[in-house]
Amino acid sequence: MKNQNNKRHTYKHLLGKIQAFNKTIEINSSFVGTIILSLISMASLLASAFEKKNIIVSLVVAIASLISTVFCLIYQVYQYHIKNTCFYLADNKEYKKEILDSAKADSMKQKQKTVYVELGGSALLRFPDVDTMLSDPTRNIIIKKGKKYRLPLDVRPFVPAAIKKRLDGGSVVFNEKKVRLSTSLLQSTTEVKLSKTDYYSSLATNEVCLDRIRTTNSVSTKFDGGILLSDDNHSVFSLEQSPCSNHIGVSTLAFSNDGYCILSVQGKKNLSQPNSLIASGSGSINYRDLKHCHCLNELLRKSMERELREELNLPHNSCLKTIVVGYCRILNRGGKPEFFGITNVDMSKKEIEDSHKTNKEIDEELMNRPIFFQFKDLETLFSSFSNIQNEKPVAQLLIYREIAQSEQSQQIISAFLKR
Repeated sequence: MKNQNNKRHTYKHLLGKIQAFNKTIEINSSFVGTIILSLISMASLLASAFEKKNIIVSLVVAIASLISTVFCLIYQVYQYHIKNTCFYLADNKEYKKEILDSAKADSMKQKQKTVYVELGGSALLRFPDVDTMLSDPTRNIIIKKGKKYRLPLDVRPFVPAAIKKRLDGGSVVFNEKKVRLSTSLLQSTTEVKLSKTDYYSSLATNEVCLDRIRTTNSVSTKFDGGILLSDDNHSVFSLEQSPCSNHIGVSTLAFSNDGYCILSVQGKKNLSQPNSLIASGSGSINYRDLKHCHCLNELLRKSMERELREELNLPHNSCLKTIVVGYCRILNRGGKPEFFGITNVDMSKKEIEDSHKTNKEIDEELMNRPIFFQFKDLETLFSSFSNIQNEKPVAQLLIYREIAQSEQSQQIISAFLKR
């Protein structure tokens, strides 16, 4: 079984690297155009050869086109290798502190009620008024679809290096299609613009905002990641202005029908915060989640419940009820938007445990492991998060305690859990 799991992991890791190469090729639209035109020309020449019986001349031209295409492909592979090896992401603690300190100072000048907090090693911007707005079941925020996200030109040369840093750690990473939020949320927001993006675009933008990119043969900085988070005045970009991919993250805290809160320990092969204590369901909105969704709240609930079903291996017909209770932007990750929910699961602790054990991927160390807490009240529950010794709780879990600091949010959550 162990050898079989190792083979699966190797295959998935290799697939991730192929997708990384494909992402680099995708950026070079001129190369893609050359390949397509060459293939069309070859097909046309061969068709013409058989019609006019002038096979030899046409075959020579077709073969020449094929050789040219193959040469272009080899050249692109070579360029990909060069970019993979000549750039690297320099980890500089002083630079990170400088960027985050500027963001903290900027948050204090915002007209909108904004709260800067540091939790679990992450710096967050919270918006209490937006939390209240999202938890109102009568509010329907209409979804408008925008243009597909494109990487900024000055970031593109460093894409292979940014992706390589994540792949080299042995994590399994796929370039899934994601959903970008490009509208800043206010208490008065009535519609949001969502666009198609992908996970690797986030690795090349959101995840490098606190890094400096340098060449292997020089200490000079080729690119400052901080320009992806804030402008020349050190003000954090709004979601409308942000050059980052900003795919939407979602987390939900689940409760069983016999009084248990369910947390998860992140699989050690996960890219994001391996071996950490996280919410019951945690991930991001896939582009396919948008299907048949017309309102933001509807989309968030749907995505949270999908993540919960996937991570706990819950049956598709299991009864889940979710309420959205919070929102923030994670500054360490380029101001990436994150939403938080609470989910009632109409299953007992034992039923959830039994369902999770049937997951075929549990031995691959990719799936999360559930932990159960007897639920008494919110204050006791949130305090217990920090008392776990073996697994460190992440910001996306600790933020629930911050959300519940609001008396109104606490009342909404408590009332929902009593249903």
